[in-house]
Amino acid sequence: MGDLHYEESPFFKIHWGIESERHIMSIIDKWFLKIFSIYRVVQVICILLMSILVFLQVILREVFSIGIQWAYELSCFMQITMVWLGMPILLMKDSNIQITLIYDKSPATVKRALDFLKYVVYVCCAIFLTWGYILYVQNLGSMKSAVLRLPNNIFYGSILFGIIMMIAVLVFKAKVLLRIGNSSLDEKLKGI
Repeated sequence: MGDLHYEESPFFKIHWGIESERHIMSIIDKWFLKIFSIYRVVQVICILLMSILVFLQVILREVFSIGIQWAYELSCFMQITMVWLGMPILLMKDSNIQITLIYDKSPATVKRALDFLKYVVYVCCAIFLTWGYILYVQNLGSMKSAVLRLPNNIFYGSILFGIIMMIAVLVFKAKVLLRIGNSSLDEKLKGI
C-alpha cells in the first residue's frame, strides 16, 4: 500500500488547517491506516487462498472424482473474513454504494442533515449487527463447524473484528460530524 503522508490521508482532509487537532488527527489517521493495511493484506490472502481452493476443488471433483469436503467450509470462512474486514474500510472512506443525485444538488445545511441521517442509519446498523452477533454467539458459539470442527466463535470471529472496527469508525465519524455542525469550524473549513 505504501506510506501515506499526513497531508494525503483520506481521514485527515476534513480537518486541514485546524492546528489544535492536527496532532490528534495524525495519530488517529496512522492508527486507522495501519489497521486497514493489515486488513487489506488479510483480504488479499483470503481471496488468493479462496481462488486456489475453489480451483483445486473443481479440478479434483471433475477430473479425478475426488471431493474435498473441507474446501467449501474454508472458502466460506475466507469469504466471511473478507466481507467483514472490508466493511469498516468502506465505511471510513465513505465508499459504500450511494445515490448522490439529491445530495450533490443540495445546499450545505441539507447536506449536513443528510450526513446526520446517514450516520444515524449506520449507528442503527451497527447496533443491530452487534446485537445479532451477541445472540448468535450465545446460542451457537460453542457448536463446531461440520467438517473443520472449528467452534463457531472462531469461525465467525472476523465478524467481531469487523464490528469493533466499524464502531471505532463510527465514533471517529461522530467527532467529525459534530465538528462540521459547528459554525465557527465551518468558517475555518471554507478554504479546504
